[in-house]
Amino acid sequence: MTDKSQLASNPNTPSDVLARLAEDDEHTIRQYVAANPNTPAHVLHVLALDEVYFVSEAAAENPNLPRDERIWDTKNTLTIVGPVDEVEMIINRVGKPFEVSVRVNEVQREAYFTSYRYESPVFSFCNIISYKDEGISDDEYARWFTEEEEVEDRDGLEKSWYEWNVDHWGVAFDVAVSNEGRNSDTELVLTYIESSQTTVVYRFTTAYDAPVEGITRLSKLIPNSQVTLSADNIIEIVFNNGEIVSETSGLS
Repeated sequence: MTDKSQLASNPNTPSDVLARLAEDDEHTIRQYVAANPNTPAHVLHVLALDEVYFVSEAAAENPNLPRDERIWDTKNTLTIVGPVDEVEMIINRVGKPFEVSVRVNEVQREAYFTSYRYESPVFSFCNIISYKDEGISDDEYARWFTEEEEVEDRDGLEKSWYEWNVDHWGVAFDVAVSNEGRNSDTELVLTYIESSQTTVVYRFTTAYDAPVEGITRLSKLIPNSQVTLSADNIIEIVFNNGEIVSETSGLS
């Protein structure tokens, strides 16, 4: 790793130095800056619009980037109607505390991890299915490759974290509310119990697209419940027992 790469990835590098490195012609340097936990929000805002895909995605994941600066947000409303015990189970499951380790940089070939604790996540795709459920280690999951390195240096790893998330959740990033306040717009807006049925409504924001794969997996966990996902008020998908039973687009 070059001296410039070490500076760009080191969390102790001053923010003004990171701002200069964010303008570097080499996209791997900009990617290190985008993932650095010390990079300020105004720099991340520029990097989130970078023409190189991996740079923009690194900036989007950085907790220093305010949520309202993510211009690709999709607003979702999730409604679950089903038996009291089944809906109560899924509320407890998606909202249970958890912790993930993320590799934020690499200096002199040594990986540095930071742990994010979610004490009250409200709703988490990680609690529906996690890479750990498939025996994938934190190090394997956290690997990040540039386009040039992807084929040559994967060492047998089939997917990057981004690909795994999109395949299993339908979106790249979780919506869980972190202890640091990330994803603070994720909320449980309604719980209504009537006779033997419970209705629960969540609202959350996802990057780029609706989390169809993740909600499909959720509906498989509650086979006696109807699950409805509305995205940006323009598409509505109804799920039952892990299957899409209807899809309506063009809603107002």
